[in-house]
Amino acid sequence: MSATFEQTEDYTLLISDEARDRLAAEQRQVKAEILMWSVAGSIAAIAGLVVKQIVGAA
Repeated sequence: MSATFEQTEDYTLLISDEARDRLAAEQRQVKAEILMWSVAGSIAAIAGLVVKQIVGAA
């Protein structure tokens, strides 16, 4: 088993490579969800503006 070791003035960290990989995968998942919801919100906002223009023009 290999591990990553980091030490600074404030803390000492020892994390296995497997745990580091799981953390990286979890962070990628979170970033993907943030991107997905940001895009969904943008599409909803644009759709709302388009509907407002169509209703306002009629």
